[in-house]
This record gives sequence, structure tokens and C-alpha cells, in this order.
Amino acid sequence: MIARDRRLLLLAGLLAAIIAGGCAQGGPEIKKFPPPAADVMHLGFHIYDLGFQSPDSQAARPLVWTTTLLLLTIVVSLNLVAIIIRARLRARLSGSTV
Repeated sequence: MIARDRRLLLLAGLLAAIIAGGCAQGGPEIKKFPPPAADVMHLGFHIYDLGFQSPDSQAARPLVWTTTLLLLTIVVSLNLVAIIIRARLRARLSGSTV
């Protein structure tokens, strides 16, 4: 039971970094940060949309690479923060009896 719960927490932690990355679909008409009810797409879908569905995919190539780098940066940084927090909690709780 505990091992299953730990696996679910690990899976939730890995997916949270990917789900957290999103962008608002639009253009110059977005003047402020979009409200929570605005259409926000996942960065992975944004990469697909720009790279494969764009009429001029060669012109969108730099934006695709930039978005990919942003997504990888978000995922790696959130995972590093989770590793640090988990190590600190493990060190703090290892001395106590549960």
C-alpha cells in the first residue's frame, strides 16, 4: 500500500512539471496576462501546432526551438526543486520515529 502511494506521488510530481507549462493562444491582441478562463494550451501542443500545422513551418522553426527549450527548462527546474525538497524532508524525518 505504501509503495503504491509513493509511486503515485512520484508520477504526480513528474507530470506536474509538464502540466504547469502552458501558453495562451493568440497574438498581439492579448495586451495583459490572460485570465484563467482564457484558452491556454500545453507547451507540447504549442510546439506541435507551430511545427506541423503552421502554413510556413520554416519561418516558425526558431519559435519551435525556443518553446522546446522553455519546456525542457521548466521540467528540469521543477524536478530539481522537487529533488531538493525531498532530500531535505527525508533528512529531517529520518531521525524521527514514525
